[in-house]
Amino acid sequence: MAEAIEKYITEEGSYRAVAGELCGASYRPAHSQVWQWVELFVSRVQEFLGLDLQRACIELDKDEKHLLEAGSRVCRNAENASQEKATKLNFAASALAMAELLLSRKADLIRALQTRFVQNVHSPLSVLTGRGIRLLAPQSSKHAY
Repeated sequence: MAEAIEKYITEEGSYRAVAGELCGASYRPAHSQVWQWVELFVSRVQEFLGLDLQRACIELDKDEKHLLEAGSRVCRNAENASQEKATKLNFAASALAMAELLLSRKADLIRALQTRFVQNVHSPLSVLTGRGIRLLAPQSSKHAY
């Protein structure tokens, strides 16, 4: 899921092409599934992730020049989309550029964001699904003896 989203937002191609590139795995998603994943991710970026990334970059004193460059990053597939969808895709591309700054890496950004987000947020939400994540808690000490 993360690989498909990242490929679509950072590389030029169609949902069908991205789905086809993932066929090395035992499960090949339909292009409509890739579309749903991308839609879900861009909505999460607009709802909370984009601002959280901006805040984290500022708190870690990331260079303003690099932040401005990240903010101007565009999705290569936005040209073929409606204006509303293009805006969402470009915002998601900017968020991934900020993730590059924050995490000091260029690949596997969404998986790394998922890990960082779960570890550093009081009420864990999945970056990919937006659902709450149940954390396993140890048994009560009353029952341990």
